[in-house]
Parts: sequence; C-alpha cells; structure tokens
Amino acid sequence: MLPELVVSEDDEQQFVLPWSEEPWPATWQEVERTFRTTDHRRSLLSLASSRLFELQAAGIPIYAAWINGSFVTAREHPNDIDVVVLIDGDRSAASREATGLSPAAWLDATHVLRNARYERGGTAADHRSDFRFVTFYAEEARWTATAQDELDHWFTVWSRLEVGPRDRSGRGKMVEDAKGFVEVRW
Repeated sequence: MLPELVVSEDDEQQFVLPWSEEPWPATWQEVERTFRTTDHRRSLLSLASSRLFELQAAGIPIYAAWINGSFVTAREHPNDIDVVVLIDGDRSAASREATGLSPAAWLDATHVLRNARYERGGTAADHRSDFRFVTFYAEEARWTATAQDELDHWFTVWSRLEVGPRDRSGRGKMVEDAKGFVEVRW
C-alpha cells in the first residue's frame, strides 16, 4: 500500500512520497487510486499502461516498472510520467522462443520498443512519457554487476529532490535521499 504524500523536509512547497530504502511497492490499481486525480494525470497513466502492455505483447518479459518524477508528487499538472522498465533477462530467451522468431529477428523486432525513450511522436522537448530500460539477470549471470550498477544509479537519481532557487543553468540544489518512488510488479 502506498503511503500518504508528505511535505518535503527540504522544500515545504513540495509534497512527495517519503524516502525509503526500497521503492514503494504498489499495484497498478493503487497507483491509479493515488495519482489519477485529474484528466491530465489519467491520460499520462493510460499512456504508460499502453506502452507497458505493448512491450509485454511483443514478448519482452517485464519484471517491474519504477514510476517517478513529478507524477508521484502532488503536482496537479506533471510534465510527464517517468518510468524505468525492469526487464527480466533470465526470461528473455523463453519469451523470444514463444514468439517463434530467431534470436536476431526477435532483437530486431523488439529493438525499437526496448529503446524507445519517448512515446511515438514524442521528443525531448515535447513528450508525455519518459521510459528507460534496465535488463537484469540472476546473481550468477555474468551481467549481474552491470545491471546492479544501473539499478543503483536509478535508485540514487530517483531518490533526489530538486529544491531551492534555480541557478543560471536552470537547476536547483539536489538533495539526496529526499523522496521515494513506486515499483509496480508486472
């Protein structure tokens, strides 16, 4: 169950999920109940859900989706919904085999989906969803360290909160371990 949003200790103007050592686990329905408070937010959730189902339909084994950004705050009109898709590398071969495609054909067929940061038609300047992808493997796999480094990177970045006045580059001060984010198992 998702916790109530709290006033940030570092910026009293922001309501955020409390910081946690792990992402806050939630079902998609809990995310909808908590954050689908306006038509705009409903639209962002619908877009993210559609993208996740499209990945799944293509045979990409999604383990979980981490959801963050202004979407998981009390901001009435968030710019977009930020998602890190955790792909289960151990299930990738079985998922590919289920499609009947050769490894090369499956990689070609899913490449665009697995690397599409923004929705179709979205650009860095004009997008509504921002997806990143991390493929992870069981501990004994040779890629485990790389995947763990990526997960640690996203956890660190997504636990930060931008506060205070912005400098000339347009950025405020970044505070570590200042907010939480959501994990939805897929």
